[in-house]
Amino acid sequence: MLCALCDSINVTDLILLAKANWEALQHRQEADPYISRRWNHHSRYNEIVSAAEAGCELCKVVERALDRVFVLDGGIVKTYKAEMLEIEEEGGRGLDVEIQAEVKRGGANEEVEKESAYDKLVFYLRGRSEKAVLILSLQKRRGQVKSVEGIEIGHFALDPNLGSETNFGIAQDWINTCSSTHYECPMIQDRPLPTRVIHVGSDAQEPYLLSTHGMKGRYIALSHCWGGRISDLSKLNKTTAKTFGKKIALMGLPPNFRDAVLITRGLGVQFLWIDCLCIMQDSSEDWEVESKHMGDVYRDATLTIAAAASSNSTGGILKIFPDYDLTGLSISLKLSKDSPPEDHIDLVLRDNHREQLDHLLQDGPLADRGWTFQEEILSARTLYYGRMQIYWQCLHDHASADGLRSRAPFYQRAFRYERIRDQIHEPQGLKKPDTIKSPYVFVDRDQTPSAIQKRTSANIIVEYHKQMVVDYCSRHLSFLRDKFPAFSGIVTLVRDILQSNGYPSSKYIAGIWTSHFREGLVWYYGDDAVPSVERAPTWSWATTNGKVVFHPSTFASNPFQSTSIDPELLSHRVVLAGQNPYGEINDALLEIQGSLMVARGMDRVVAHRNSMCCGYIHWDTRVTGKGRRTNALFVCRVGSSAMFLFSPQDEKTSLPRASANMDKQNIHKANNTRYKIMFVATQTRQAHGLILKEYATNQDTMSKGGDEDDGEKIEVESQAGDEAANEADGDQNLDVEAQAGNKDRVKHEAQDEKNETETRAAVNITTYRRVGYVRLYSKHVNVTKFYDAYNWADLEGWKREHLVLI
Repeated sequence: MLCALCDSINVTDLILLAKANWEALQHRQEADPYISRRWNHHSRYNEIVSAAEAGCELCKVVERALDRVFVLDGGIVKTYKAEMLEIEEEGGRGLDVEIQAEVKRGGANEEVEKESAYDKLVFYLRGRSEKAVLILSLQKRRGQVKSVEGIEIGHFALDPNLGSETNFGIAQDWINTCSSTHYECPMIQDRPLPTRVIHVGSDAQEPYLLSTHGMKGRYIALSHCWGGRISDLSKLNKTTAKTFGKKIALMGLPPNFRDAVLITRGLGVQFLWIDCLCIMQDSSEDWEVESKHMGDVYRDATLTIAAAASSNSTGGILKIFPDYDLTGLSISLKLSKDSPPEDHIDLVLRDNHREQLDHLLQDGPLADRGWTFQEEILSARTLYYGRMQIYWQCLHDHASADGLRSRAPFYQRAFRYERIRDQIHEPQGLKKPDTIKSPYVFVDRDQTPSAIQKRTSANIIVEYHKQMVVDYCSRHLSFLRDKFPAFSGIVTLVRDILQSNGYPSSKYIAGIWTSHFREGLVWYYGDDAVPSVERAPTWSWATTNGKVVFHPSTFASNPFQSTSIDPELLSHRVVLAGQNPYGEINDALLEIQGSLMVARGMDRVVAHRNSMCCGYIHWDTRVTGKGRRTNALFVCRVGSSAMFLFSPQDEKTSLPRASANMDKQNIHKANNTRYKIMFVATQTRQAHGLILKEYATNQDTMSKGGDEDDGEKIEVESQAGDEAANEADGDQNLDVEAQAGNKDRVKHEAQDEKNETETRAAVNITTYRRVGYVRLYSKHVNVTKFYDAYNWADLEGWKREHLVLI
């Protein structure tokens, strides 16, 4: 039973109050909008106790909630009951009730939205500050439609067994809806099968490995995290190949693989692809062939299963959530004042750790692994298995088993990478006019072919650098040599997009594109990233074993502008380590005609009116224990020329930012010339450059950046040894076989490099390594105004050089 006050609470009035409050806030009609925003509950603690003793089920829950504690500023612990009693003495209002969306798209005072399911009933204690004493969830049975004023009410009850018929039915409904109604998604049809697939069999038949020989069909691909204890008998290798062709013992497989077979069966699909069971794990030749087609595997799959809550292969996918406790109450809320019994909705205890797909994608196990990155982007349809429920994502929409949507306003159609995902697949709507377009697809007014091409290539380049490269580099790889191969599916896709949208001759060079090579150079290392010059050239973001950063304004609305000091890419060279054209490399270089200026370190900074602090340097290497060093950069005019000077102090310290200068009498104190800054590009209020160090081919150490007398060195051989040690824990047979097969090639490459070095010396071409990134910005005039301090092309001191960057 409910007391008269609790029984009078109904969804319709709560929604109307929320709408009225929004209007009041918009027009500022209320001095205190919260008076009209909330439904007034009991104002005194004794009233709640009396109603609970009389049998009110809701007041019993509220009374128990008031016994909980919260922490005040200063660490003082206090019960909500004590707070309410103090509020009563001060003449406060007691408890208020509000209905909210579980997943909000904006701030606390957002407009009531029809796209958000309102499924939270919140009891607030109103006093010195606003405190949520109790939050209950509004829950309905699957298939029920509950709405008020056109707004969806409540979430669906979850089946805690992810392998249940209920959850298989939900997934099948998502697939059918996507296949029949989504304009943007590709048609589900037979496509070329991968070289090998698993025939999943049935309850009466064990799965087995099938060599497809050009067959077509429909299959599911698994996206998962490697790791855990996996027996060699559970991998495809020379020992198990013959046996797997007859039978794969289902119960002998790691939990992730076993569950993937069961899911594939449950969805009525015959074939499954799992990397560990479909690629020979002890053959570098098979790996080279199959890794080239990894992107095609996920692109052509009917569906990708993502083990989003499993940190390794033994974690399992079909979990049963043991702590599922959204029941336990027998209370229902009326939809309106006079609702019949069937127009009620259940009140249940809310799980404060409720799982959401956006959290899984950003912080879950798959978000940390390098190989899963391209698997997410290339898949047209993905069924995510979390810890508590299943989720769906396709090119048209995303969904969850409980019916709730994501919290962020830009997560309306896909969670990430919408621009590039839209270019992967042919929309089925082009052939099926009865399909529905997503309302969140932005259509530009200018639909001429040239405008579409320009927008497409520009958007892809922004998304490639600003999002994909940054996201990918933050992930981990079991084998460091996989840095390029695990990204090759994305590269193939971006290549096709650029070449068909205005850049037919664009080529990929170790992470950057010839058509946009300047954009590819202006990254810098995150604080914890460690360079690995053995895997990639110094100018490639692939050198890092950690995060890379593009300054937030680099890919804003202002494109790179053309100046007379821009670098020109004359030629390039990439020496591949295998058959994958976008895979592991042995060497790469850029031949550039660029504008360089001397950069020197200074012992101290002296204020002067003729020059200023104009930017900063992000060094590529790290100072142990202090993070990555950033130095303030100054321009100093010396006679009719100029040079860059950098302070040994951190850029974040209180250096002069307006009219700081280098006094000419202190120039002689600058250290010997060690570095040069190469200009890369300018934008409206900033410019970009690289700090370079001349490279002698016989040197075996590399400076860590900074002044010459800082005494900090990195041993290149030591880095190579560390990387080799890390990879030695992997498949040693692959390494030995690859080394044996590459002996002759390495010998010829060494001779070629020697010949090239002699040629460069003959024509006065200097070889440099990148050692840092430089950002130049405009002069600060006052608190509210900026202007361009320099037209960088007109600054004296630039020298045009023919150089090679390695």
